[in-house]
Amino acid sequence: MSTSRIFVKNIPPSSTESSIRSHFSVKGPITDVRVIPHRRIAYVGYKTPQDAESAVKYFNRSYVQTSKINVEIARPIGKSDPLSAPKRDIQSDSPTKKRKREESEHVAPKAGKKFEQFLQTMTATSHKNTWSNHDGPLDEPVIQNDVAMDTGIVEPTLDPQPVPEPARAKEIDSSTSRDVNDEPQPVLDEDDWLRSKTSRLLDVTDDIDSRLAASSLNPTRDAQPVQEDQAPAQNMEVDDAESASAVEDTVMQTGRLFVRNLPYSATEQDLTSTFAQFGTINEVHLSLDSKTNASKGYAYILYDDPANALSALNALDGSDFQGRLMHVLPAAPKRENKLDEFAIAKLPLKQQRAIKKKAEASTTQFNWNSMYMNADAVISSVASRLGVSKSELLDPTSSDAAVRQAHAETALINETKTFLQQNGVNLEAFNNRGKDDRVLLIKNFPFTTSSDEIRKILVEFGELKRLIFPPAGTLAIAEYSSSSSGRTAFSALAYRRYKGSVLFLEKGPKDLFTGEIVTDTPTTFTSTGAAPPVSAQALKDISTAEPGQETSTLYIRNLNFSTTTERLESFFSSLDGFLWCRVKTKTDAKHPGKVLSMGFGFAEFSSVEHAKAALNAMNGKSIDNHSISISMAKRNDAVETGKKKAAAGTGAQKKLVVKNLPFEATKKDIRALLGKYGSLQSVRMPKKLGNKTRGFAFAEFVTVREAENAMNALKDTHLLGRRLVIDFAQGDTGTAEEEIEKMSKKVMKQTEAVALQGLRVKSKATVKLNAEGGLEGEEDM
Repeated sequence: MSTSRIFVKNIPPSSTESSIRSHFSVKGPITDVRVIPHRRIAYVGYKTPQDAESAVKYFNRSYVQTSKINVEIARPIGKSDPLSAPKRDIQSDSPTKKRKREESEHVAPKAGKKFEQFLQTMTATSHKNTWSNHDGPLDEPVIQNDVAMDTGIVEPTLDPQPVPEPARAKEIDSSTSRDVNDEPQPVLDEDDWLRSKTSRLLDVTDDIDSRLAASSLNPTRDAQPVQEDQAPAQNMEVDDAESASAVEDTVMQTGRLFVRNLPYSATEQDLTSTFAQFGTINEVHLSLDSKTNASKGYAYILYDDPANALSALNALDGSDFQGRLMHVLPAAPKRENKLDEFAIAKLPLKQQRAIKKKAEASTTQFNWNSMYMNADAVISSVASRLGVSKSELLDPTSSDAAVRQAHAETALINETKTFLQQNGVNLEAFNNRGKDDRVLLIKNFPFTTSSDEIRKILVEFGELKRLIFPPAGTLAIAEYSSSSSGRTAFSALAYRRYKGSVLFLEKGPKDLFTGEIVTDTPTTFTSTGAAPPVSAQALKDISTAEPGQETSTLYIRNLNFSTTTERLESFFSSLDGFLWCRVKTKTDAKHPGKVLSMGFGFAEFSSVEHAKAALNAMNGKSIDNHSISISMAKRNDAVETGKKKAAAGTGAQKKLVVKNLPFEATKKDIRALLGKYGSLQSVRMPKKLGNKTRGFAFAEFVTVREAENAMNALKDTHLLGRRLVIDFAQGDTGTAEEEIEKMSKKVMKQTEAVALQGLRVKSKATVKLNAEGGLEGEEDM
């Protein structure tokens, strides 16, 4: 893994952290500086590995003041190569050095202690130091033996050994016998004899005292501290093993990591891209200062699988991240305000559902569309513009009130889309699955709510970067400066009652804001909501192109049916920008509870560039003995899907299918709803037994352009509370031969059905009995 830290040697002794930072900041932003003055070395961390490599090329063997520095890429901790010993060139040595080396290699073994004592005794006094006698080692066993032979006194040791009395008697007898055999000594008087004995005893006593003092300076208990030192070492090893086991247990229980020593410029997206390579991440929380909105240098990572958290801990602890060495530790479980089921059970069922829905808002994916508008707010907005009351606008005596409300909603949606485009909102981003925690879509508030009131309730949770409030007054888009503020506001405001209504909040998609302001004139509001008129030439110019929408998702085909999601993830996880992958499966009818692979899957990357790089690198590779085929996935957009289907026949399609219709809707409502956008040739609503509608209808326009205008205008509209799903219907065959073949297949199926029914009837046996009980007829086959 490439590192973004550099190692600098031979810096000036007077170097400080600020001077090193200012000197090396020429080649990029610096995230960390560590200076060790007494060793004259320093470590400098850059934000990216490219900046570090550029700094090495630029500063290596350059001068800082008067010192020539050496700069190289810092080695990761625990992976540095051992310093190799300098090799000696034996051939270049001189003959004298060779002879000395050979003599040193053939040195005679060292002599024993007696020989060393002999050399020390026989060495001249002028060649010895006066303190050499005090430096030599003391031979305690010899001292004890000398004292025992001279006086019979045994020097006390830690383990005294008693001398047997018979052995002592034998020594006295042998000494006496030797004295008898020796030459006769001169006779001493009493004074001389006492003087000799006294001086000898004094000498022996002094000698014993000196040797006991020497033994106290070199006690035999020196061996005991070694045993005492070994025990703590063993205890430390046991403690390390226990702490490692405790860390593993904590991570496996919580699946949450605490990461510190992070660069202050790091974002949650940077942490997500780094830690997501080990598994699916549920949450990344970067702690920020509430006043300055600046990072505090630590974060929390929550994994979906605790095993992935343990892998990340072992791999990333002490590793380099944007120039700093991360310290990864196990984190305590996330504090959650769990609901008291006993107390909630006492409340009415409606309140129980409301409380649980609010508590699960942060983890629930919402099903309504992004352009959802409150029906009452839509009618109030239109009535306010037209200067009429809501009752006059809807006309309760009329049967098409639902259609009028749908037309009003369509007009507001089109106006809102134009306003959002003018304020730098990318409408195509609503098709993306990725969500941005900083962006919130606020919906379902009353029409009388102003932008200042919305801003007031949002600024309580953090710094608000921007607030877009369309003139229709039916929804708002807010962007916070930090993701943590957005998450806090989302959890606090979701399903909160506000002015007699309930706020609906949804996280906005990623890359929603382009920063570009469109200077086109805003579309004026019309009560009918019809599309602007087009020329006759524009009706003839039908585009047959298929504009593809680039995504960061790859479509993987020809997978082995035994390939699992984990196997596919291990194949793509090493690529840059990888987020997740999935093998498409279906339920196994023969084995309930099990799933079967469908032979294809998807892989998501952080950007389109990373997805294209992965496509070029992995297309055609073999996984489980299957050569996979990879292509860029396309979003399931209704307009583009319809255009593809329209291009399949002889021309573009003019027939639409309208799905998710309420069962109360009639053919008259469909004709009134779609008739505003062109001339209708036919409208058909299939029905089932009991004369009830099946929830969808077919509508055919005169021209293709009218069908496209109707589909684009009504794809976000609601009819009686249901969002309409509009698409191009499957085209009819264009040639006579295809029509004849289609009819022939239909007749063959009908003929086969009639023949099969006849065989079933003939297979029944017909038996007639006569008066005597015998068979009168035979079985007809």
